[in-house]
Amino acid sequence: MSSAAPVVVGVDGSSTSMAAMERATEVAAGLAAPVHIVGVDSGADSSGIDRALDEARQRAADRFPDLEVFTEKMATTRIGLALSNHAARVGAQLLVVGNLRGKGFRRLMGSVPDELALDAPCDVMIVKTT
Repeated sequence: MSSAAPVVVGVDGSSTSMAAMERATEVAAGLAAPVHIVGVDSGADSSGIDRALDEARQRAADRFPDLEVFTEKMATTRIGLALSNHAARVGAQLLVVGNLRGKGFRRLMGSVPDELALDAPCDVMIVKTT
């Protein structure tokens, strides 16, 4: 079990979130820190979040067999808040998300990376995926 503070990453199954997960696992492995992969279920496709978490865990284990990996599914429509709260709860040193911004109404309401950059309890890495 690692004594380093964990790296937290949010996934939803999109290519953007999986790219963020790949980068988060690289950073965590380099720091000898555990990685927490968090899937936020906003109610649209609960089984899709389960698949994304399973795929993320497998990809992390394949690339870094010694990496300590935790997964958690959270149910909420407030994705940024859920990730921020999880990072605070586990004492994360870094929170990683992709940079893909929402379209239409989601864009007007702000994006998860924007929200986390302002309110996260730790450093934030926004992975450029577009």
